Amino acid sequence: MIPPVGGADRRTAAGGAPATPGSADADRLDSWKEIAAQLRREVRTVQRWEKSEGLPVHRHLHQRLGSVYAYRSELDAWWKARRSDLERAPRQRRTMIAVLPIENWSREPEHEYLSDGITEEMIVELGRLNPERLGVIARQSAMAYKGTKKRADEIGRELGVDYLVGGSARRGNRRLRVTAHLIQVKDQSELWAETYDRDLGDLLALQHEVAATIAQKIRVALAPHVAPRGRRETNAEAYEAYLYGRFWLNKRTPEAFGRAFSSFERAAAFDPRSALPHTGLADYYNLLAYYGAAPPMSVYPKAREAAQKAIELEETLPEAHALLAEVSYLYDWDWENAEREFGRAVELGPNCVIAHQWYGVFLSLLARRDEASRELRAAERLDPLSVLVGTQIGLALYEARQYEAAIERLRRTLELDASFPLAHTCLGMACLQRSLYDEAIAALERARQLAPADLTPLALLGYAHALAGRRSEARKFLRSLKALSKERPVSAAYACAVHIGLGELEAALDLAEQACEERSGFLTRLKVEPLLDPLRSEPRFAKLLRTVGLAEPVRSRALADTPA
Repeated sequence: MIPPVGGADRRTAAGGAPATPGSADADRLDSWKEIAAQLRREVRTVQRWEKSEGLPVHRHLHQRLGSVYAYRSELDAWWKARRSDLERAPRQRRTMIAVLPIENWSREPEHEYLSDGITEEMIVELGRLNPERLGVIARQSAMAYKGTKKRADEIGRELGVDYLVGGSARRGNRRLRVTAHLIQVKDQSELWAETYDRDLGDLLALQHEVAATIAQKIRVALAPHVAPRGRRETNAEAYEAYLYGRFWLNKRTPEAFGRAFSSFERAAAFDPRSALPHTGLADYYNLLAYYGAAPPMSVYPKAREAAQKAIELEETLPEAHALLAEVSYLYDWDWENAEREFGRAVELGPNCVIAHQWYGVFLSLLARRDEASRELRAAERLDPLSVLVGTQIGLALYEARQYEAAIERLRRTLELDASFPLAHTCLGMACLQRSLYDEAIAALERARQLAPADLTPLALLGYAHALAGRRSEARKFLRSLKALSKERPVSAAYACAVHIGLGELEAALDLAEQACEERSGFLTRLKVEPLLDPLRSEPRFAKLLRTVGLAEPVRSRALADTPA
């Protein structure tokens, strides 16, 4: 859950323009050409550095496709910090590959889950081969090309990949025919193609075989530590039920959640030795808490148990370690264990986008901004079309108080998918920090329309109206939250935000303490959330920080592993 946020106006220049770092207009550069000249590089190089290295480039606040600008002082500081890395002898570039959605050639549309599942698992298998040499585009960006008519060179350019894997699947009774082919993007040539007829129970082994063959064709050696999980005999019913559960879990709807749960339970019953159903169950329970569909205390312990069971059965699953890390900090408030588990997830899965993505979110909550940026950039390289990753980068900028940059990033993300509610919510959050009340309210209303079950936009709207001086409107939202609490779980964190907007700080602290008793995920944002700034000088707030484990800095893994 992204909790309610907002704040006072922090503009320092007229008309909402960002504060100028330098003392004169001469500090400002007003085009890519000028920025490139300042750094003595080509335009395309500095454009790449903006995306991959955090080059401080700004866009005009009210121009979606408008001009860029930068400040010499900011560029000089950035270059001083990054020069040694950028001028170091370049590492061998990783080969990049994308698995396009496997086509369902069965006559029955209900078999779509099988082709989608094969796509997802093939991405996982390729990602395990040799992460130092082979980068694999993540599921969300790959699935954007389902049913596409685009040419290989167009897709390759958009994703920044060297090779594409495509194919089809046709199911007949308990047999499966899978075709796969490998295309080189630069000349659109087909390097390899094969057809496999297998029993469903051989599917995991088949996926590893195809992945290893592709690696051979593009001359990428297998990583020494790889121990393919598909080598042991796999229960066909269990694996099919697992794929069916993943198919429904990815839909993120209440009905779909129910189907996913029953499928994972069935998979675990079919094959008690398989770790995959338990990762599915851990993900299911985690999402229930994230979407506020169940109280944290009723689902996070189950998520922890499922993740630990998955690790017990297969210790090298990065997803299971990432899920255990999520429970560790969101519910247990055990930040050091979360750090260890995220570190293990990234170590095991350099191509695992959720490991980098969630680790980046975690680091941002600790205000370890450079480390957070590194992990979120890694996630973006693996999943360049992901609106969720783009939104989380925008949220991290917001948490770092870089509001204009956050607004610009979130607008760009919404250009990819204007129907993604979380991006609208975060855009509203950032706009509130600039006192852009009309734009904030419009974004939050849109989020509320797109995700009516999510109470975050509702609470934020109450907060926004309070900040705008519409106190009676704000109290209407408080009454709405109270009415909803009679029908479903409603965290005290929501009303807390509205009371802060109204300036009723004692009531807000009472509700924050209640949210603490609920083990609300809102409490993990105490260190960085701008909305909470009016409470920071209060002794009761300091006690909340101690309770959640955020009163003292959480050391990085590198420091934690250093002997005293």
